[in-house]
Amino acid sequence: MTETLSFFVVALIALPLLSAIGVAVLGPRRADAVRWVSLGSTLLSLVLSVMIAWGFAESRLGGDGSAVKGFTPAMPTKVDLLQLEKPSTDSEAAPAAIRFFVGIDGLNIWLVLLTSLLMVCSILSSWESIQDRVHEYYAWMLVLQMAMVGVFLSFDIILFYVFFELTLVPLFFLIGIWGGPQRQYAARKFFIFTLAGSLITLLGVLGAILMFSTVGYSVPNPDKMADSGVKLETKLTFSIPELVDLTQRVLRQARASDEVVRDLKAQRDQAANEAEKNQLQRKIDLTEREVRGTEFWQRVQFWIFLTMMVGFAVKVPLFPVHTWLPLAHTEAPTAGSVLLAGVLLKIGTYGFLRLCIPLTPDASVNFGAPFLGWLAVIGIIYGAFCALQQDDIKKMVAYSSVSHLGFCILGMFALNEAGIAGSLLQMVNHGLSTGALFLLVGMLYDRYHTRKIVDYGGMGARLKLLAVAFVFITMSSVGLPGLNGFVGEVLVLLGAYGSKVTTINGPLLASLAALGVILGAWYMLTLVMKVFFGEVKEPHHEGHAISDLDGREIALLVPIALCCLAIGLFPQPFIETAEPEIKYVAALAKDAREGYKEKQTTQSGPADDRGGALSLTGDPCRLVRQVKQFDRLEGAPEIVPDPCRLVRQVKQFDRLERSASSSFLDPCRLVRQVKQFGRLEGAPGIVPDPCRLVRQVKQFDGLAAGRRPASKLLHLPHKAAGVEEARGVLHPLAIKLLHLPHKAAGVGALG
Repeated sequence: MTETLSFFVVALIALPLLSAIGVAVLGPRRADAVRWVSLGSTLLSLVLSVMIAWGFAESRLGGDGSAVKGFTPAMPTKVDLLQLEKPSTDSEAAPAAIRFFVGIDGLNIWLVLLTSLLMVCSILSSWESIQDRVHEYYAWMLVLQMAMVGVFLSFDIILFYVFFELTLVPLFFLIGIWGGPQRQYAARKFFIFTLAGSLITLLGVLGAILMFSTVGYSVPNPDKMADSGVKLETKLTFSIPELVDLTQRVLRQARASDEVVRDLKAQRDQAANEAEKNQLQRKIDLTEREVRGTEFWQRVQFWIFLTMMVGFAVKVPLFPVHTWLPLAHTEAPTAGSVLLAGVLLKIGTYGFLRLCIPLTPDASVNFGAPFLGWLAVIGIIYGAFCALQQDDIKKMVAYSSVSHLGFCILGMFALNEAGIAGSLLQMVNHGLSTGALFLLVGMLYDRYHTRKIVDYGGMGARLKLLAVAFVFITMSSVGLPGLNGFVGEVLVLLGAYGSKVTTINGPLLASLAALGVILGAWYMLTLVMKVFFGEVKEPHHEGHAISDLDGREIALLVPIALCCLAIGLFPQPFIETAEPEIKYVAALAKDAREGYKEKQTTQSGPADDRGGALSLTGDPCRLVRQVKQFDRLEGAPEIVPDPCRLVRQVKQFDRLERSASSSFLDPCRLVRQVKQFGRLEGAPGIVPDPCRLVRQVKQFDGLAAGRRPASKLLHLPHKAAGVEEARGVLHPLAIKLLHLPHKAAGVGALG
């Protein structure tokens, strides 16, 4: 059965391509045959997608999902396209090659099914509206289907990028040939924006590949007699699962390599003679040089994330690179708008989820979460206000996409299970509801040839079925409980509110995003009221009687409506199917956020003098001792005079940034500990101004706004300076601390 389903997965890509060739060969004189062949191809693809989704969901819901580790695809197919290495007799690993590597997992299964469903709807919606160059139109539609499905199914990063770029070409022709009055300008703008973003993304893709194949990464060397305590390994691979696994291995080995360096330094300090000490020092120097490759990978993550982010942000699109979207939607034919909103925009959000977060977890937490989180919220509110100001129905729905897709990005970069699950579900929800809205707008336009809101009024009395369908899909779009939009938005808001990422204010972002839900209901219900209710105002039309929805139009709307209802009433099966991948991505983000935990014995055991014990976070003087002894900085006056820098160094070294419950919350204790432990009273070059020490460390740890610690410092200045027993020695320092408490704590408002 698995082999059969694997064949069906490949058929989802091959069938549209073969059908496109067949449709193009039929030529312009066989328009009816072209339509039926295209419809048959898309229906068969839908049947195959349903069978694949059913088999996959059945295995996941039956309990097999718990064994899934990483991005391991089900129903995989691997075929070498371009082999870049010769097979090695010394290794069982497959040689590096660009492969046709496709498969199914929890992140792509519902997007593939959504693509197949909307393709059938798009073919049916074009049945009567497209009369010119019919064979070319349907050929490009089928090529577009192949590219969209290929993006979602690809597990080879080069194959992913090829399909990602290929989606631009057919949509460019669909807009430029069969679009509205400004179709050529809209097509050029769409192509330039998305191509420029895609080329920048290519830099990030190549960077991720080359980092592992050229710079490499260090792993502990099991050979104790080797010149270096670590050895450098390189690996050339294009497999997305392997690249993600390598990224995690590098981050883990970074800590293991640091342990090797610390052990070597401990051995050097305990060496019996000078010759042994010099030999260990040379080994330490060589080891540290090789470890720098791993450190370089950690630093370059930001640039890889940034370059990949650009292309995906344009594709979503995020504010402020969204300006191509409203015009493209307005000028595209109905089917083009449906696929653009329903599927193509999801390729951008899918790219973030499949590549950006797993391959660059540190950058996603430190830069992506705050930057994209705020861009998402701005897009939600900005898109909603822009939609409120539109007088064109199609352009209003286009701006609603900018707003709704902000929820996908916000939930994703909450970087927790609830947010990622809501983001993934909202991708499908938006594809269903917004795709259906564009279908309905197209049906209205086919009857009256106008999209101006002011031209309509009271159409519910004239087109009853269309009005019912429009109201139902509108309720889905605004998040009515019981329909699909509600579940996705609630999960996104819960995820954002409960985000543990310290670089964002989750409750604030969630509150602002909730305003977008209210604004969304405002502009959509206003549209429904003006168009379908009130006094009847029918646009001028000639030559034919206006009829309600026919059988073809009902047939393409009913499946979408049923899906909206099914997800709204029974969302759990959809979420559980993707649960292993959701948990995996959330775990990657959590590791990047909190660091990799020490072994239980190290966490609970006593601290050694070489650092690395997470339990020491609350004792800053022990941190000072650790970094001084570890790096032998006793004789480095350029570093010792700044205790804040010492604390920062050891905190970064041991990934202790996440400590929120440390004794840094008590500035008095900080000053007393550092002064007493370090015997710094007689070293005026180190702590001449306790106020400065408190202020520096508080600012580094983000505690400048802490009112309680400041109050404690204000009331206990003598105790903070450690002068209870030595007033005559340290009295000047105590007076300085007493007179400058507000400056020390950075809370002048308490004065």
